[in-house]
Amino acid sequence: MNSNIQRAVTQLKKIVNTTYGRILIDFSIIAFLAIIIFRNWLFTSDWPAGGDILGWISREYIFGKDFRWLYVWRPYSFGFPETINSMDFFFMITNFICVDAATTIKFFVFALFLTAAFSSYAFAYSYTQQHFAALGAAIVYVFNPWFFSQLTEGHVDIIFSYALVPFIFLLLDKAIKKTKPKTLLLLAIALSILISGFHPEFIVIYGFFLVLFVIFRLIYEMRLHSYRQVFWNFSKKLVFVATVTFLLTIFCTLPMIAGSYPPYYSMRYKYCIEETYGLSYQNFYDAFTLGFVEKGGYDLLIVNPSDISLPGFPTTAVLFILFFVAYCTILIRKDFYTIFFAFSTIISILLSMGPYSPIRDIITWAWFNVPYFAVFRAMDRWISMAAFSHSFFVSAFFGLALNYVQKIKKHQKPKIDVNANQNSKYNINFLCSIKKTLYKISIVLMALMLMSSFFSIYFFFKNGLQINTLPETYVESLKYIGNQPGDFRVITVSKSFDEWMGRSSALTDFSSGGMLTNVGWYHDIGYDSSFIHDKPTLQDGGWSAMARAFVDRARYKLVREKLTDDLLKIFQTFNFRYVTIPDYASENVRTFFINQTGAEICYNKDGSIILESDSYASRIFGSYQKVLVIGGLESFSTLYDISSFNLTSTPLLFANQLSKSYLEFALRESEHIAFVNSDVLDLVMLFLKDDSIIIKAADYAAPSWNAQKFWIKSAYWRYIGVSMLNYETLSTCGANSVEIPFEVNSNDTYDIWVKVGFAPNRGQLSIYLNNNFIATVFPEGKSSEGLKWLNITSINLSKGKHTLTFKNDGKGFNDIDAIAVVQPAIFQSAYNKVTDYLKNSNGTILYIKEAESTSTDVWVSKNVEYEGQMIYSEFGSNIAAFANASASSIESGLIGVEPDKAIDGSLNTRWSSEKGMPQWLELDWPSLQELVAVEIYFERALARKYTIETWDGEKWENQVTVENYNDAQYQLISLPAVVKTDKLRIHVTEATEFNSISIWEIRVYPPAQKPVWTVKFEVPKSGEYNFALCLATGPDFGSVEIATENETFPPFPCVNGSTAFTWYEETIPLDSGTHIINVTGIGKTMIDKAILYYRTHESNVSINTIFNADITQPHISYDKVNPCEYIIHINSTEPFILIFSDSYHPLWKVCVDKTEISPITAYSFVNGFFINKTGQFDVTLYFKGQTYADTGIKISVASFVITSAVLFAPSKMLKKIERRILKGKGKSWIISALKSASANKKIKHSLCGEK
Repeated sequence: MNSNIQRAVTQLKKIVNTTYGRILIDFSIIAFLAIIIFRNWLFTSDWPAGGDILGWISREYIFGKDFRWLYVWRPYSFGFPETINSMDFFFMITNFICVDAATTIKFFVFALFLTAAFSSYAFAYSYTQQHFAALGAAIVYVFNPWFFSQLTEGHVDIIFSYALVPFIFLLLDKAIKKTKPKTLLLLAIALSILISGFHPEFIVIYGFFLVLFVIFRLIYEMRLHSYRQVFWNFSKKLVFVATVTFLLTIFCTLPMIAGSYPPYYSMRYKYCIEETYGLSYQNFYDAFTLGFVEKGGYDLLIVNPSDISLPGFPTTAVLFILFFVAYCTILIRKDFYTIFFAFSTIISILLSMGPYSPIRDIITWAWFNVPYFAVFRAMDRWISMAAFSHSFFVSAFFGLALNYVQKIKKHQKPKIDVNANQNSKYNINFLCSIKKTLYKISIVLMALMLMSSFFSIYFFFKNGLQINTLPETYVESLKYIGNQPGDFRVITVSKSFDEWMGRSSALTDFSSGGMLTNVGWYHDIGYDSSFIHDKPTLQDGGWSAMARAFVDRARYKLVREKLTDDLLKIFQTFNFRYVTIPDYASENVRTFFINQTGAEICYNKDGSIILESDSYASRIFGSYQKVLVIGGLESFSTLYDISSFNLTSTPLLFANQLSKSYLEFALRESEHIAFVNSDVLDLVMLFLKDDSIIIKAADYAAPSWNAQKFWIKSAYWRYIGVSMLNYETLSTCGANSVEIPFEVNSNDTYDIWVKVGFAPNRGQLSIYLNNNFIATVFPEGKSSEGLKWLNITSINLSKGKHTLTFKNDGKGFNDIDAIAVVQPAIFQSAYNKVTDYLKNSNGTILYIKEAESTSTDVWVSKNVEYEGQMIYSEFGSNIAAFANASASSIESGLIGVEPDKAIDGSLNTRWSSEKGMPQWLELDWPSLQELVAVEIYFERALARKYTIETWDGEKWENQVTVENYNDAQYQLISLPAVVKTDKLRIHVTEATEFNSISIWEIRVYPPAQKPVWTVKFEVPKSGEYNFALCLATGPDFGSVEIATENETFPPFPCVNGSTAFTWYEETIPLDSGTHIINVTGIGKTMIDKAILYYRTHESNVSINTIFNADITQPHISYDKVNPCEYIIHINSTEPFILIFSDSYHPLWKVCVDKTEISPITAYSFVNGFFINKTGQFDVTLYFKGQTYADTGIKISVASFVITSAVLFAPSKMLKKIERRILKGKGKSWIISALKSASANKKIKHSLCGEK
């Protein structure tokens, strides 16, 4: 028995002493530790926790369905192009084994964790040739805080990149050292995975350091060999590897070259520099110790980065010392590797510190000027290279320490000569003591380095990576959708960040992508639910800027302010059939969606509700009619206020998105032309795009949020929905200047036009040309009137480059949409052409003016739930500015928050009190005033309960008690009757959690005196026009009166039994030119909009029948071949516009009779095709980017097969082939190689074909 045990032990020792045996043991240790970390993931069926992990689980919608990952059009939201990702191939294989999406991701990440350890182990072993040193490197590489921050965030593509990069460095190192074809081919395969599978940021990060590695290596080689020899050898390898890499990655590079690239690869895609502040290391100390920075996924468990380390232990200090000792290896072993990795650490630490770095000025300059640099929002990710360097230096230290320890073990204690003097004996003993001490220190340091993982990530050893238990009720509702047949999209409702945090002043965001779990932040389950029901969800509109702009207006304006009940009618046009409302949705959003028209509840269980559209449109449909819109995104909700309007049967073509030729076509052929809060000048400017200089001002914005310091991009006007040439404006509120260059091609006179925003709280805008002052603009408005073109100057310019400079005075905001530099003759020609088109148009021309864009002192802007924004008059002009203001207290430590700031007419200044209740703000007039209403704009520190009091000469009288106002920051309170007083007080007794009061502005109104709304129209032709007003009617409303330059019409009574909105119309004869129509309110009045329209082919028409058309739309059905191809079956009686409701991309094509038709932008963001054919026929709709991808796949697969054949071919055969090639024996080497491969015989000289 004992002999058997001894033999087993002996056999085990032999195995341990072998290379493979030692590797097996080392990896058993790492795997054991990994299982401890991943135990919750591996041994439960719950979904893993982590910020973005659900996004990767949801990716099963791509890699687990019908090989969708091989198609470059991604069916998320409205769709967008993306490159084929080689990582999806590995996902697909894992999913085939695991089946379940969550299980796939859990085991894939676990496998990547082990791969990261193995790759770092392999690199370290290649350098040290010592297994224990390689084990130390692997432990440091995978068990460090930064890497675990990526695990907690669920950044699977970053983990994938991090896991494989040591292999790439290893192969690159071997390829430079030796010219072995197999090594070069393996390097090419590795580089192809880097290019096609790594996270885009890490392609840049690791690409940069790989190039640096090559440079350092070549410099080192040039010390040993001649420059020419090194350069020649490297060039041959480079050409070979680059060629093979290109062929292997052409499946993703060829579509990108052809224009099918992800939107986030665009040079316009940038983050704001402020986003780096929370995602960068704030000091060298944290960066060098690979601190834990990104932690959103575990926010509720890990409050501070130090929470992950061993409690009470100085982990960071110990790590700093240990890593510093490891780097001291460079003092003993100064070779190419130690120099490169030390230099890489310095670079990566400096960059990972972002705005806190000693080179912050360089980083800021690069952020503003270097293409693609501004995508590095999380600057801490540059530290990934330092993590690799740390693992290398730990292995180097282990190598030296192990050699020293082994040397000490073998060293016999020196014999001391008995005749030696006492000093010699003492010196020898002293040296032996030092060696023993160093021996012990080496062992302790190696042990501490191995234990550092336990110190630094103690939380994860103790608790493991976490899991999330999601609400089963909501998952069940999503499964219900998966059981419904058809091709449709889904709106999933979520909550905003502030709503999840339970903040009383939270604003809604129904399309937010996040949800808060018991661990931390997570992707909202509905947002990423496509893998459950196999349907696209709305999300935030996807990666298309046009689609996202459309969704943003719904998120931040229509839903948040409850401005329409037609939202689902709008969305059903784009194939949205269902709306899912989870039990955790806020009551405001839940109520909003339930009150929408055009949908009914079809599922209601355990608090989760699903609404089903009563008439959602097919993904592909057609229409014989179209509306040319000169306006912005507000046009959708504006037109739906006309009862005859239907978005599906009358597609919208936005003029600012059409080429000049299509714009001319639309002016000729459109059944309707709608100017929505715009005029003829806006259309004229669009005609100048090809003949003049039109500059989108936002292109010159700084990538920043700080409007006080920079000119930045602002989406304010986009949310409002006004007509814009760009998606953002160039905006600032500080004393800043911006230079915008342009170039003219001839000496001539030019008009300079600027499109600026008119709104309250504007600053003075000074404009300079070539540093010479030319104009000042002060675009102040009483409301957000819109973006308007201003002719700044007419000036002679010489041929060449010029610069416009815009300077804001810092006393308010300024927004610039576009700049036009145009010759007057060209402008006049475009103006004449536009007016001619409008005069000769056979369609209905509508001029629509929303009342809320009016600038007036008397009319008050008012939001009416589910109806929109109105102007309201029951009161006179604001008289608060004529009072003196005083208050109970002023917040200490702040300047500029005095009581008078609440009545200065600016929404940028405020009064702020000290903490504690009660608080009051008093207005005191020098004489008696008549008061009927008070309007208050609270800051977030708002009142929950307060009274409005007036002074009767002796005491304060309570006029109104306000409470339960839904924490609204804007409040308009009517007094019960007209009050005469010279003092008014806002007395607050209860506040929000801030326990203080802050008010932006108070307005006080006297009784009204017949307010007038002046509406201005420019009409191109004379004739009979209908003028229609959308008005509120009710029991206590008054009447309105309209008047033109020549006629005043009888008042229209607005009194009705119940509150409702109705249209009032009058027929008005107008000559061509500019006209003013005055609308006078008598008594209580509320106006929504005014419409002036002219119709040539039908005289008996009203506003509610203007879109009626007794036309049967073309009959269209389709077969979906794949995400990039559809066969469409059509039956039409006349030419029509075909709508494909995926986001617009120029590579979508329709093939009709072998003729390829390119798309136009319809509805502001989807694809439209003009089909000039009738009858029954089929067409093919396809994404041309896929044809390039298919070609690339064939080339890449063929290249991979050949590469694999070479890799698996016997080395002897390859050497013989190589010798034949080098000898230049012509084609005979191929015959020889084939014979060798088939018969495995010696190559005979007689087969060379010599005559």
